[in-house]
Amino acid sequence: MADEIEDETGESLFEAPPLAEQERMVEAILFATAEPVTIAEMNAR
Repeated sequence: MADEIEDETGESLFEAPPLAEQERMVEAILFATAEPVTIAEMNAR
């Protein structure tokens, strides 16, 4: 996600996880935090 390595063309060297896995990651972030998380903070992870 935020730590993906990019080549000279700006394309990621890694594939994004399947959508269902991404949803599980978002749910984990939302349920693990004590305070509300903004979309910008989630994009930074």
